Amino acid sequence: MTLRRGHDDADSDLTPTSDPARWERLVREIRTRAAPHLEERRAPPDLLDVVAGWARPTVAAAACFLLVAGVGAILLQNDVEGSASAEPFLAEALLPETLALWVEGAHEPTVTELVAALEELEP
Repeated sequence: MTLRRGHDDADSDLTPTSDPARWERLVREIRTRAAPHLEERRAPPDLLDVVAGWARPTVAAAACFLLVAGVGAILLQNDVEGSASAEPFLAEALLPETLALWVEGAHEPTVTELVAALEELEP
């Protein structure tokens, strides 16, 4: 087989059949140099390596969480300052409006309003 520029495949420096002793020496040198790196890969990781591997993603996730929480806190603070009550009160969900306002302390209904609101509750 002929390669580019007229070199014969049998004359190539990387062909094992051209010089078997040289080839074996080359393979032995590569294995010798690679042995420490291969041994590191075979060894199980210790606890410090595992923790160090998780440190960067954990710090990034914590930074994202703090950013979202900070923006949320700023938005909620602005919302609370703008309204009397930012949280929905349980009474608003369960009672008629007149009774809910009375429970929250925002309105003092008359006796007539209370009777009408209580009649709305009866099935």
